[in-house]
Amino acid sequence: MSHSFERPISSGNGEQVVPAGREPAIGPPEHPAVVPAPASHPETSVAARDTRDNRAAGSGFLTQSEMLAATNLPIWVPAVYREFRRNVLDPDYPCYFAVAGEQKGTLRYAVVDNPATGVPVAAVHELIALSRQFPQRRHALAVFVRPESELRGHDFYRRCGWDQLQKLHDHDTEAWPTDVPRSPTDPKWEFCFGGEPMFVFGAMPSHFRRRSRNLGPSLILLFQPRSVFRGIEGGTLAGTRAREVIRKRLDAWDLISLHASMGDYGDPSNFEAAQYFIPDDESPSSPCPLAIRGASTNLAASADNVCADRPRTVIEQGAARELDDAVRALLPAQGSVEVQRDAPGRWHPLHTHPVNEILHIVTGSMEFHVHGERHHALPGATIKLPAGTPHSSVAGPGGCVYLIAMGS
Repeated sequence: MSHSFERPISSGNGEQVVPAGREPAIGPPEHPAVVPAPASHPETSVAARDTRDNRAAGSGFLTQSEMLAATNLPIWVPAVYREFRRNVLDPDYPCYFAVAGEQKGTLRYAVVDNPATGVPVAAVHELIALSRQFPQRRHALAVFVRPESELRGHDFYRRCGWDQLQKLHDHDTEAWPTDVPRSPTDPKWEFCFGGEPMFVFGAMPSHFRRRSRNLGPSLILLFQPRSVFRGIEGGTLAGTRAREVIRKRLDAWDLISLHASMGDYGDPSNFEAAQYFIPDDESPSSPCPLAIRGASTNLAASADNVCADRPRTVIEQGAARELDDAVRALLPAQGSVEVQRDAPGRWHPLHTHPVNEILHIVTGSMEFHVHGERHHALPGATIKLPAGTPHSSVAGPGGCVYLIAMGS
């Protein structure tokens, strides 16, 4: 599955050009741009009427017309929504799905005036009901969190975003879907609510280089049900074409290449949680802190106990070798050696292997986490992992080329 609100989609190499007047906003503009209301479209009125007729009173599930009117909404909402529209209605904004959603009025909205109360649960339920009732429309929910009085650091907004998702999960009365793993370290994991898997796009005002993720002075969570991506999943012709268009737009819009964590749902090397609140630089995404009900004990918290009765990992720093020499040295009497290249910042979340594993760093560097300790592995380093040892790694700023021998 390929997700639409930024779903990555590309990396831009080389120097980027900042279009005039497109510097990232960190607060309500002094002279807010006037964004015209979208042109009349049959789908807009139908979608709005269907939602108005069926939604629960007081759900907080808002239509475009209600956001523009701002009746009975917190005083900060008009400026925040105006800035959001200024971005997504820009003809050059990378995701044309977002542009089309705002133009047609198929986006829905909710506001969080007090972060302690969390995302309006009823609004997310309304989104799910609407997307199931009208699966042919690509509905999504934009949740605006009250802006801080001054710009905060990136880690603050990341933690706030995860906190909102945790609160939402804690209020979910439906069972977790049986076909979705509960562990964020599984490549098929997605955030779920009301029995519906969905992708969450976190837009934060602390993004300056990833400008496609800065949609104004507010933390914004965009919830997209899985049904949004039917027909444009990874591997489909339509999905491939859509990503090609978005790739070109991201290259021109963002001032940094695509983050290493971005990928397609279902790919064994892809982890959804790492894509929700990505860094503004090339550093790895922070591990997902969600506590999912019914999930097995968190690997990160139990790594030391899991390893207590097992052989310890051995990390040896030796002399750097050429690739051919390193392969010959590591090649087992019976078996093979895999050559792996990780891009800068590539994160492999905490996981285990059922057999022994040996890693040997050829070029670059790797930050390796095991037994609750962090090790900086340089060329020539050999890491010997006993079977079942929880571990994770992050490629260094120059990437990393290393060898993997299993079962040795």
